Amino acid sequence: MKKIEKVMVNTFTTELATLFQAVLKSAETSAWENDRFLNATLSTLKEKVSLLTGAINRSKNISQLETIDRKRDQNIRSIYYLNKGYTYYHVTEVVEAAEQIDKILDKYSLKIIEESYAKESALIESLLKDLQTNENMSVVSKLPGLLEGVQSLESVQKEFVDNYVAYAEVKSQENEYVSATEMKKELLELFNTKLVVYLRAMQQAMPEQYGVFANSVAQLIEDNNAAVRRRK
Repeated sequence: MKKIEKVMVNTFTTELATLFQAVLKSAETSAWENDRFLNATLSTLKEKVSLLTGAINRSKNISQLETIDRKRDQNIRSIYYLNKGYTYYHVTEVVEAAEQIDKILDKYSLKIIEESYAKESALIESLLKDLQTNENMSVVSKLPGLLEGVQSLESVQKEFVDNYVAYAEVKSQENEYVSATEMKKELLELFNTKLVVYLRAMQQAMPEQYGVFANSVAQLIEDNNAAVRRRK
């Protein structure tokens, strides 16, 4: 008979979702209809795990867009600084080409990266349109690395737009959902103070009925807590 630990509070939310999903899967191996308390507790656990998973996915979506935004900001900086460097180059043809592109870049300035997501996107689309005219692209091609920079910005801007719709939907519904952090607290409270305590008691009182499930839960928690301790 394994001792059932409580789940460590510094378990990551993603680990917690995985752990509780495994517990619920283990519970499916037996029928608990006659145990009203356990059945109700597992039902509540399942509902809250679903909410936690949703909160994690929403958080991932926001985090992913932030990462893409940092990529396009870096692309913009690269284009500006590379071209600015060419305005001091020792070859006249290169300097003239860079100065022509510099006039376009100065129209937008690096402050573009400080704008809101939507406004920055609109300005980037406009900047790309200006840079990609036939005349300006022939000038860009005279500046080594700049064409690749423009193409890279175009690619990351498309990636941003593709992800922005999902992000906007998440943000618009943000106030309707609890955060992953709040849900984690609720789940730990439910699991550690109700399910674990109950299974400890039933493991002793009715081992033939609850022993297998209790031991499974104990092992799952033990594995999780061991992983958390290794991070310290």
